[in-house]
This record gives sequence, C-alpha cells and structure tokens, in this order.
Amino acid sequence: MKAFFWKLNFLVLILMASFHSAQARPLLSIPTPTCDQIVVHGVTASYCIYVHPNQDVNPNLLYFFHGAGGTPRQWDQESQGVSAQDLYYYWGGGLFEQSRVPPTVISISFGPYWQFSDWDSGNGVPLMRDIFVNELMPLLETKVAFHSGQRFAAGTSMGGMNSIYLWLRSGKLFTKIAALCPSLLDISPYSDSTQLQSYAESTPGATVSGVSVVANILKTIFPTPDSWSNNQPKLYLNSSLSPSTLSDSFVIYSDSDELGLGPAVTKFVNLAQSGSYPLSLEETGETKHCRNIFTQELADYLVPPLGN
Repeated sequence: MKAFFWKLNFLVLILMASFHSAQARPLLSIPTPTCDQIVVHGVTASYCIYVHPNQDVNPNLLYFFHGAGGTPRQWDQESQGVSAQDLYYYWGGGLFEQSRVPPTVISISFGPYWQFSDWDSGNGVPLMRDIFVNELMPLLETKVAFHSGQRFAAGTSMGGMNSIYLWLRSGKLFTKIAALCPSLLDISPYSDSTQLQSYAESTPGATVSGVSVVANILKTIFPTPDSWSNNQPKLYLNSSLSPSTLSDSFVIYSDSDELGLGPAVTKFVNLAQSGSYPLSLEETGETKHCRNIFTQELADYLVPPLGN
C-alpha cells in the first residue's frame, strides 16, 4: 500500500510540475482578426488583419495569400490547408515564447480566383499586382502602423503561384517570400480530356480528377489559352530580370500531389537556379495537396525557432 501511495504522490508531483511549467508559458492566444474590404479601380480586395499584443517585439509584417475559392476569413475557419491562424499555433509550438512572437499578418485576396501575372484583361483596370503593391500595401501598412520591420509574403496553391509572380516582379520589396505547393501545371489547362488524362497517368501522385480540377481553376484565372501560355512564370526568367531585384530569400515547398503540380514546379526551380536566382526547393513527399504538413515549415522559415 505504501508503494502505491508513493507512486501516486510522485505522479502528482509530475503533474504539478507540468502545470507550473505551462503556467510559466501560457497558451499563445489567437488574436481576433479585423476583417474588411477595400475597393480600388472597381476591384474588391478582402482582407483579415492579425495583430499580436506584443507587436513591438516583432515589427515584421506577413502578407498571406490563400488558395482558390472563398475569402480570407473562410479559409481561416474552414480550410484543411495552411491558413494564417494555423501559423499562430506553430509560432511558439502552441505555447507563448518571447522569441517566437508572430509578425502582424494580413491575409488578403481579390476574390475566389485571381492572379498577379502580367496579363492585361484590356478593360482599363491596372494589373492586380500593381493595385496590390502601389495602392493597397500603403493603405494597409498605415492601418497596422508598419514602419521599420521586414516584409514577408507567402501563399498556398493559387496563392503560392501568386507569390511566385510577386517574387518575379516586386521581390525586392520583401525580405522573405514563400510559395507553398504553387499551382503551376506542366501542361496547358486548355488541353483536351485525353491529353489531361495522359498527363495525369504519367505524373507520380496525380489523378485524372485532380488534374482536371486544377485545369478548370487555371482556365478561370487565365480566360484564354494565350493568357495562360504567355504568362508562365518560367517565361519571366529572362535577361531583363536581375537577381538583385528579387527578395533576399525565396523558398518553394512542393509535393507530389493529386493535382500533378510537381513537374512544373521542379522545372521552374531548376531553370531559376541555373540562372543564379536566389531560391530553394523543399520537397515534402506529401501526397495530398497543400495540407498542414507545410504549416510548420513555413512558420519556422518566417520566425525561426528558439536557438536557430
């Protein structure tokens, strides 16, 4: 009986020590976002702003671009992929740590489907990327009192593709940029069903239904065959693009998922690296498109863990 009570007391001591440790490092709270819309040149931008109470400890700012469909708020509440809220759980490993105070995060989109390429719709509206960089960034940065920190940008899926365009055209404005499982396809989305099926069957991890889904999304984003073919990111890697105009650090996280995006991503990275452009590729081996396996890698890239 004495042995039983000794073990019980020992267990209680362990639990008390664990509780004391947790009290010393309280759970990281997720700030309630401020969500709103801005209309510029007839284009509606939806955004959610997350400001940590200790903003002065980490003055940096992250622009986050979600995947196809929905709004920033819907992605945070309903998505199975990477969202702005997910990042907060990893900054500090679920527990608040002073050196892991998150940056201010602005999750922003221009509707369910959009792009930052050079494609001009011809309707007299400036390029979406120019609206974002020249007009929305100054407005939003005034709103969050961003002055002396570093800018980051990251996107997932469609947002990852847009992170690549941002890196190629406005990269020097950002210290770090990341593209998670970007929606680059190594076959025209305007290919017929037989060609899409053949591509899916010859691409590791891809499924016919997955390739068809991403092809339809890309046709929505790029409404003509020429608008897609003339604005492949690899075409932007030319003699007029200098590595000195890009961000200091750019990481692409890729997988071999059901959408068949891996081959185009690998080709883009190889071409960029052959031209001495500053980027790296991290392959996760994940077989489901843009799942949370990417969240911790992105969180650590933007705000390195303790001791790093």
